[in-house]
Amino acid sequence: MISVVLPVHNAEATLEECISSIVKQTYRAFELIVVNNASTDRSNAVIQSWINRDKRIRKVDEPRKGLVFAFNRGMAEVKGEWIARMDADDVAHPERFEKQINYLLKNSNIDVLGTQIQMFGSKTKTTDFPLTHDGIVIDFCFRNCIAHPTVLIRRERIKFLGYPQGYDISDDYVQWVRWSQNYQFANLAEPLLNYRVHSSQITRSKAEIVKKTEMLVLKEAFSNQEIFLTEMDLRIHQQFCRYLPFHSGIEILREAHILNKLWKRVVNTGNKEGRNLIYNHWSRLIEGFSEFPFERALSHLFSSIPDSSFHLFRKSRRTQLRKITGL
Repeated sequence: MISVVLPVHNAEATLEECISSIVKQTYRAFELIVVNNASTDRSNAVIQSWINRDKRIRKVDEPRKGLVFAFNRGMAEVKGEWIARMDADDVAHPERFEKQINYLLKNSNIDVLGTQIQMFGSKTKTTDFPLTHDGIVIDFCFRNCIAHPTVLIRRERIKFLGYPQGYDISDDYVQWVRWSQNYQFANLAEPLLNYRVHSSQITRSKAEIVKKTEMLVLKEAFSNQEIFLTEMDLRIHQQFCRYLPFHSGIEILREAHILNKLWKRVVNTGNKEGRNLIYNHWSRLIEGFSEFPFERALSHLFSSIPDSSFHLFRKSRRTQLRKITGL
């Protein structure tokens, strides 16, 4: 059985559609634990209406102590061998649970399975998250590539299911980076969740807190790769991750050294997906440095990397590099 944990706080506008998408799953063996996080709108009425119609749904009332407390309260109530997460403003595809269960039954080494997401609302985009554990842990050094409301967790393997305290924002990112040291992750290539993007989301309304938390998580993700960055390097790398423009050639050169350190971690490990991710970031870095005075230094950095893949990379970019550097 799957135990679905769904925290709710004042979500009457989207909750009906969300719960409906869970009830309509083709995989029928589940319980839905709705954590009513001190809602003051009609959310409670919507929840009760569904409880009256479907015995698989039950409600837990929780004081307004923050999202992490709600998550952990729901986790304490689970009875199934699998744990799924949902958010009250998202919509699951009908075959989400069935496809995830089938994958996990065939891949007994995987402990946490996510999927791609289709964004809708104020932004429309389909994600391109890496599929393998090796690719995911490298991508953690750039972004959170496990979409929280898509995960299905193999409960028997996880020693402590609670979310880390002190991270009411990006708590899932913190959790995944820490779990990735002991548990195996994967993503399905198919988007199995419609993810609503709107202006009132936590990640938009509390941008500065998110930024600080991201810094801490990026530091931990790099530490997991035995790469230890200074605070200045972390700020520069976060800027690169957020697709913000650099202000000097020095910043670009520092980011190049960061990518080079990460590349050396994967170059001889057979981590093809991780190599491709870093390769793509190298390409993006090259495209952004033409206006600064450190082009020649960066081109020499490229020429110092002996790996055959980088020789091929330099060859494919030779015309562009000559134009930029004058070499």
